[in-house]
Amino acid sequence: MAKFTLGRTPQNDIVIDDPSISREHAFITLVSDQEILIEDRDSTYGTFINNREIKSGHSKPFDDLKFGRKEISAAEIFEHVRTITNLSRTDFNEEFKNLEIRFVEYDKQRNKLALTANQKSLQTRLIASVGAAAVVIVLTILLPKEYKVAMGGLSAVLVTVILMISANKNSDMQIKQKLTELQWDYETILACPKCQLPLVSRSYAHWKTKKRCPKCNALWVK
Repeated sequence: MAKFTLGRTPQNDIVIDDPSISREHAFITLVSDQEILIEDRDSTYGTFINNREIKSGHSKPFDDLKFGRKEISAAEIFEHVRTITNLSRTDFNEEFKNLEIRFVEYDKQRNKLALTANQKSLQTRLIASVGAAAVVIVLTILLPKEYKVAMGGLSAVLVTVILMISANKNSDMQIKQKLTELQWDYETILACPKCQLPLVSRSYAHWKTKKRCPKCNALWVK
């Protein structure tokens, strides 16, 4: 297991510039993707996990950490450690395999939004047809006989067109916004395990055929 140093001075692997942090404050060891071991190096102001002072303790990504008087989330420390660890690695086959299920989740949600858009389009056409029929009925009752056919038909067409354009425009804008938000949510998830190049724009199958990241050359498929 790789061990990293945390402290105030530049020679540390993880540098936190705060006067309450000692020059050589703590050791950080990556135990797993979800666990780190923190060992205090007799720092002046101590090391804390969830407000409990420790000499040595294990931390999860959701914990609150404090080095000296500097509060920092464990997730931030995890990110530092992963970044340092990944710099020397080239084989990311397992991490890339794990992305497949996330691509499936993303495709399901995107397809669900597309289906919703189609359903709303059908509803719009139905509403427009009903509106047009209502106009024809009203005009048939109110207009003089010689204008009924011409005006009724023209009005029905106009109402249908106006209703469909208005409803489709609003529906399209809502769906596009939701699709954009979905893509934003997955941009950091569907990314190269090493350099975080976003992969959300293409399918898992597409990237799998590439075998390596086009940006950092990390190995995805053996």
